[in-house]
Amino acid sequence: ATLSRGGDGGGDGGEEEFGRTEAIRGYAANPIWKKMLVLDWDGDEDATTSVAVRSESGDEDIGRAQFNIASILNGRSNVMYEDIAADDGGGGTIFIHATENILDESALKFQIHGKALSNLGKGFFGQKSDPFYEVRNTSGDCVYKSEVKRDNLNPDWSMAQVGLLPLCGGDLDAPVTFSVFDEDRGDKRKSMGSFAASVNDLVVAATRGELLSIGNDDDDGKGAAAGHASVLRAEYVGGVVAPPAAEILAAAAEAKGLMEAHSIVAASKTCAADVAREEFEKAQQEAMARKKSERMAKDNLAEAREAERSAKTESVNAAQEAERLKKAGLMGTLNFQFVGERLENVETLKFMGDKSDPFFVLQKVESERDGKTQWSHVFISNVIKNKLNPIWEEAKVEIGDICKGNLDERIRVVVFDWSRTKKHNLIGSFETSVNGIISAQKSASRFSLTRNKKVTGRVFVPFAEIIDLVNPEIAEEKAKDLAKKADMAHYYAYGAECRVKLAVRNAEEAHNVALQSEQTVEATTQEADAAWRMTLERSVSITLSALGLGS
Repeated sequence: ATLSRGGDGGGDGGEEEFGRTEAIRGYAANPIWKKMLVLDWDGDEDATTSVAVRSESGDEDIGRAQFNIASILNGRSNVMYEDIAADDGGGGTIFIHATENILDESALKFQIHGKALSNLGKGFFGQKSDPFYEVRNTSGDCVYKSEVKRDNLNPDWSMAQVGLLPLCGGDLDAPVTFSVFDEDRGDKRKSMGSFAASVNDLVVAATRGELLSIGNDDDDGKGAAAGHASVLRAEYVGGVVAPPAAEILAAAAEAKGLMEAHSIVAASKTCAADVAREEFEKAQQEAMARKKSERMAKDNLAEAREAERSAKTESVNAAQEAERLKKAGLMGTLNFQFVGERLENVETLKFMGDKSDPFFVLQKVESERDGKTQWSHVFISNVIKNKLNPIWEEAKVEIGDICKGNLDERIRVVVFDWSRTKKHNLIGSFETSVNGIISAQKSASRFSLTRNKKVTGRVFVPFAEIIDLVNPEIAEEKAKDLAKKADMAHYYAYGAECRVKLAVRNAEEAHNVALQSEQTVEATTQEADAAWRMTLERSVSITLSALGLGS
């Protein structure tokens, strides 16, 4: 719909358009436009305004009516209507509502919801941004700042109320800037994006359920959106109307069939009372839902705190166990068997058919200094007489005797030819580790014995296993993992506590809204009853007068 001042109301010229409402898409037999338009009126009793209803796809009028401004303001509930007729046989009625000095006494009440905001608070524990927003008018002055929503990329900010004069200076179509920030330490903050919308844009967006795109301040508006904003509610309060203009117009339209102006007022008040009752029922349902959410949040908090205590206890126990094992070192037993293959015969009388009498010594690193390694004996095998392919007996060695910290530490296997003079002849040696012995057994590979870089035989491992291994490193890693889980449980419990506080606050607000709605129902019902009594009294007076019986 377009509104114009002056002219004869026929649309043939002489009219000055001063505003357009939003377009209501889809078929709507009884459209109610929410956008508020401002007209400067100097009190001229003859001043008029014309309303033309048009299709968004064309410029032809669907219907047009002219109203006297003073008559609107003097009418019941500040409402007037005119019937219209169309060439195609259709028609309808145009209702108009007006009130004086709306900007001096009025405010915009609105609630913003953020959706899929950019996360500027990424961290090791998966933290999220702590968003809040500021509203600045066309002069750049901050007229409102919301509360901070902790660790939330889809925040529901509280209901806000800002006077129309500081918000838009009286121009309901002037752009107002909403800037979203991520609160950082201290007074620091990071921009998460912004969007601009007029007061009327907010009202229309709330009516249609439209999303407003939040632009990224760093990409000049050319990049992807930094999230969206949804206007959950946007309505004029204070001096504009109470109840809102849309409800007054709806009530007046429903009461059109009444013949007398006082009947229209009574029907309007009844409709307003019905609307109030519906709002009360919604408020009651919302209060019940918020109370249920509060109970669920408290249950979740109790579970989170129990999980936090359990995780903390498990972490402390694991840390103590890791410390104990660290002091004790590696524990367990290495069971193994070596088999020599084609060992070099180092016997002096080998020309007489004598063969070596091999045995092996298992050694560990005692110390390393100046590039030299000092070895100490850990295990000495049995002696196999006159054999170059000896099969030594199965052996057992304590892991703690050959390893200090891990299973990859160097060990050395030295094979000798036994001598009665105790001057045993060296056949060869090789270096490996406990893990190396286990790996050789699994892969059926051989160790090469060397002496002076010459291969003097091989050693095969047919059997090797570790029994009852206790590794401090594994216990330490487990303790670290449990400590991380305990930290996560702590942060989750903290978040659950914050959600409980929010749920309690929301439940209290919903309860208060329900109480206010109940009071409104009582007040509007009393007004409606009084209006109908007045209507009845008037109709009785008219009837008595018509019968000549007085009034």
